[in-house]
Amino acid sequence: MGTDIKKNKKEHICPGWLYAFGVNLMYFYMKIFFNLHLETIPIRDIDGPVLVVANHQSLFDFGIVSKAALPKQLRFVISSHFFHNSVLNKFFRFIGAISKKQFVPDTVSVRKVLRQVRQGHSIAIFPEGQTCYSGENAAIDPGIGKLAKLLGIPVVNVQIRGNYLRRPKWATGKTYPSIVEAKTSLLLTKEQIAEMSAEEIGTVIISGISYDEFVWQKEKMYKSRNPRSAEGLESLLFLCPSCGSEFTIKTSGRHVTCSHCGYDVVLNDYGLFEKGDQGDLKEDTISGWMRLQSAHVKKLLDEDALLPITAHGRYLESDLGDYDEFGYHLYGEGTGTLDETGFTYTGTRAGEPYEYHADPYQMWDLTHNADLASISLNGNCVGDKDYAFDPDDPRLMMKYVLAWSLVRDRYFPNA
Repeated sequence: MGTDIKKNKKEHICPGWLYAFGVNLMYFYMKIFFNLHLETIPIRDIDGPVLVVANHQSLFDFGIVSKAALPKQLRFVISSHFFHNSVLNKFFRFIGAISKKQFVPDTVSVRKVLRQVRQGHSIAIFPEGQTCYSGENAAIDPGIGKLAKLLGIPVVNVQIRGNYLRRPKWATGKTYPSIVEAKTSLLLTKEQIAEMSAEEIGTVIISGISYDEFVWQKEKMYKSRNPRSAEGLESLLFLCPSCGSEFTIKTSGRHVTCSHCGYDVVLNDYGLFEKGDQGDLKEDTISGWMRLQSAHVKKLLDEDALLPITAHGRYLESDLGDYDEFGYHLYGEGTGTLDETGFTYTGTRAGEPYEYHADPYQMWDLTHNADLASISLNGNCVGDKDYAFDPDDPRLMMKYVLAWSLVRDRYFPNA
């Protein structure tokens, strides 16, 4: 009987007028301070609920997507560790947000999404599951096509441009004034969803949200002045494109320099690299430099010279009521090892010996958490917890992240 009462308990969801007021207030703020230009299709003319998908550049994307969808009131799917903050938990539940474990199949969240759609509500998802590292899409949830097929509702895309250059993931706490644009489009109708396979739907969605900020920027060439614009990039760019050394990249002001060979580039007012004090320019964009690193890591794996990747660091967990300002609580320290079986932490938890393992069969990606300098690991999560590992050298984060998908492809081909 108690269970039935709980099921029938009425949710206190944000009224439509208050939701619209809050969204328009955010839009006004972004219009003034972000120089936001929003081009929309008449989503209001689409009958019934829709599935809104978007590329993910910064946390401000939520406001842009919300405005693009008005007057529809969106139910956002949000990574579960954000719900572990008691204040955010209440706010997210008030606006009807849905908690989901990051990078792992979550049948509970799928059931919640389906229930919301059946009640006539629209859903918003960032299929990357995290903000992008380099201005180019991070890995996209391979299950997005299956979810869209299950829901059977129109799919609308919001492509966001310029929000990465305004507040890059690696530039912790820094904002670069620039212009932000967003454009909405109808990717798939209800009739097309019914006729297509989940794989075909997934292909259309992935193609729709695929984006490289620097392709757009080279066309627009919007200027943003910041004398310390390169600082923080060393957490993202671990490979020297000139001499091939790892973890020798240093940043200062606008300069990105290799301490081994002296290779130097300058990040200009357009977020593009220019030739610096030494060496010929090898790559003029952050996303291009990232692709060089991806190719380097793949080559190492092909030559059996990549694994294991091992580092000492801190072990962290996130749970409701056990949440610090970055979303995780420190529990111990030890060694994090990525090999052909996945990622294994061996060390201590609350002063006791402890081991935690996550494998690529369960978890399709890792996240580079720049604020905490950690990688999130939810492959074998238990209950309402999230897990993370913070290597002593934060420059190792991106090598772990790039290696993960390659290990998954080679050793877990059916995942």
